Amino acid sequence: MQISKPDDDRDAIARLRQELREAKAREAFHRRIVESAVDFAIITLDLDGLVTSWNTGAERILGWTEAEMLGRPARIFFTEKDASEGRPEHEMRGAREAGKGTDERWHRRKDESLFFASGEMMPLMDDEERHVGYLKILRDRTEQRLAAERQRADAEFMRSVLAASDDCIKVLDLDANITFMSEGGQRVMEVSDFNAIAGCPWADFWHGEGHLQAKAAIEAAKAGGVGRFRGLANTMRGNPRHWDVQVTAIPGADGKPEKLLSVSRDVTETRDAEEQLTRSQARLNLALGAAGMIGTWEWDLETDLIHADEHFARIYGVDPEEATRGAPLEAYVRRFHPDDVSAFEAELARIFAGAEEFTSEYRVFQEDGSVCWLLARGRLIHDEQGKPVRFSGAAVDITARKRSEEQREDLAHEVAHRMKNTLAMVQAIVSQTLRSAPSLEEGSKAITGRLAALSRAQDILFRTSWEEAEIHDVVNGALQVHQTAGGQIHTSGPSLTLTAQQSLGLALALHELATNAAKYGATSTPEGRIHVSWTLAPEGDFAFDWSESGGPPVAPRTRTGFGSRLMERIVATYFEGVGTVDFAPSGLRFHLRGTTKRGG
Repeated sequence: MQISKPDDDRDAIARLRQELREAKAREAFHRRIVESAVDFAIITLDLDGLVTSWNTGAERILGWTEAEMLGRPARIFFTEKDASEGRPEHEMRGAREAGKGTDERWHRRKDESLFFASGEMMPLMDDEERHVGYLKILRDRTEQRLAAERQRADAEFMRSVLAASDDCIKVLDLDANITFMSEGGQRVMEVSDFNAIAGCPWADFWHGEGHLQAKAAIEAAKAGGVGRFRGLANTMRGNPRHWDVQVTAIPGADGKPEKLLSVSRDVTETRDAEEQLTRSQARLNLALGAAGMIGTWEWDLETDLIHADEHFARIYGVDPEEATRGAPLEAYVRRFHPDDVSAFEAELARIFAGAEEFTSEYRVFQEDGSVCWLLARGRLIHDEQGKPVRFSGAAVDITARKRSEEQREDLAHEVAHRMKNTLAMVQAIVSQTLRSAPSLEEGSKAITGRLAALSRAQDILFRTSWEEAEIHDVVNGALQVHQTAGGQIHTSGPSLTLTAQQSLGLALALHELATNAAKYGATSTPEGRIHVSWTLAPEGDFAFDWSESGGPPVAPRTRTGFGSRLMERIVATYFEGVGTVDFAPSGLRFHLRGTTKRGG
């Protein structure tokens, strides 16, 4: 047997000590890294899910100190609902089976407040690759979650804007020549060939005073304000229509007006209704003087009794026989609306003070609880000495007129609201498109296509009262105008229901993808193919894929255009997921992963 020398023993012990020092140094270094990650809660658990370490970030985010949490179960910082449903155990099981589990959910702090976190859980292995616990990493994403909710609110706003798609939307150059007109605008203006009016002075479409008002609106918009007027203009088929018009500037990159945006709404029916109401009121005023045709009264000032016909009495809730004999004023005013009594009494005081005519509008409650608006007019009759002896007049039911006035006011507010919303939405689309378009012609085509895609999606949603749409209807509607004779676009996927904002977003994305494919991608050549597919997992996970093949080689992306921003930043939020555009040389691909409402 060989006996080791003392020098050899000392060397071995020295090496062992050095290795121990290095191991401790590495452990301390790693510990400093973990403690410095204050934006992340880094937690280790044993196999039973009990906390074994708790970094500074965990203390900052969750509120508990490491001393408070050591040996306690991880379910403490899960919500009560998630804990009862076994989410902590589910995460640990997923980490064991898949090697890593990602999750986004609400968690609980020490002070019982909630925060939204994205997290990962991984199995923790020792030096011999034995499973000894778990590593849980959390990051507070509450602000991002709230931002996503705000984006969803913006999407709902966009849905309300798109409800007004029949407006005539035009883009003018700074000389007020027409350069673009929306598809809906061409429809209401009965334009069969836009090229016939492209470049024409917009103000020349208006008649009489409308021509001057149009020029004034143009100057107001060029000065940075808002030009607004109502005028008469013929459609291209010669049909006269009345329009409510608003003109604003489209700013360029320097903030100065670069183009003009005109939004016109056909208000012919509203104007006709207003004129009809005016004529009806005129006839009503003439009828007020015809005694016996409308309820009439005569107030005998000597007996202080009011005599009235049967129709008048029934309106005021007075017994007709009593009204014939004569009833005091109190019997007629007991059903007056309390808000109208003071004005009625003031008008009575005015007529008895010497005014020539009594005129008052007031409400009277009916037997069934409804309210009847009445217009009463009358005159004092004097004797030979000039003393008032009688007060005679007539009353007419003006409830219908009052309702028409209310409806007209509501309609005016609705028109103003929708004009404002439409202007904001269209101005944003037009401004972004023209800013990135290589030419005016390309910008005009892009705007037309995008508004057409929105219109088709809106038509689908209109059939379900803007609540939801079936995905096949959305996909087929968006791709119908892009399908080639050779059937180069193939779709497949289960039936499922999309929300209104998901439908609009997906329709816009498909339009951008199909337009790009026709210009540069798979459908620009006969050999190209596009496969559109989607799946829905039982737990609600939604996957949507657009894949091109057989087309020209795809050039790498050099800039992020409107379409890419739409698909990656906006549409994906409607599905609470992630969208990616892959410019693979063999063909462009778009992947969307998220969730949706339910199966069809």
